Amino acid sequence: MVPLHLLNLVKKSFQVKCFTEELTTLQKLQRQRPDLYSSDWLCLTCGNVPETYEHIWICSERRTEITSCIEIVQNNFVSAINSILPQSLTNNQVVQLNSFPAWSLMSNPDNFTFIETSKGVIHRGFVHLLLEFSCGI
Repeated sequence: MVPLHLLNLVKKSFQVKCFTEELTTLQKLQRQRPDLYSSDWLCLTCGNVPETYEHIWICSERRTEITSCIEIVQNNFVSAINSILPQSLTNNQVVQLNSFPAWSLMSNPDNFTFIETSKGVIHRGFVHLLLEFSCGI
């Protein structure tokens, strides 16, 4: 069994790499070691486009897994909110929360999407929504 402090270290490392867009992608490896990684190689999962940080999250071949991860995070988020509120969120509030653009995988220059959320960026509109649900001070 892996010690908890090592799991926390791996989690922290992943979070920092997401925030700084330093996850090891094929594009990054091609820049660092062009002698080992051909610039002609594309995403190893779909084989259609270069594997960039953004593509990791929006690759059509990974869509099911990424969507499942987002749903798990949303469910855990709702549970965490409900654990601190005197009354659980209503179904309408859960729908509002889960339909916020911060969960979207579709690139949008006007809204933060899941790609920014994966880096730890939280849109102020999301914060305002949580405050409306009495998740503030």
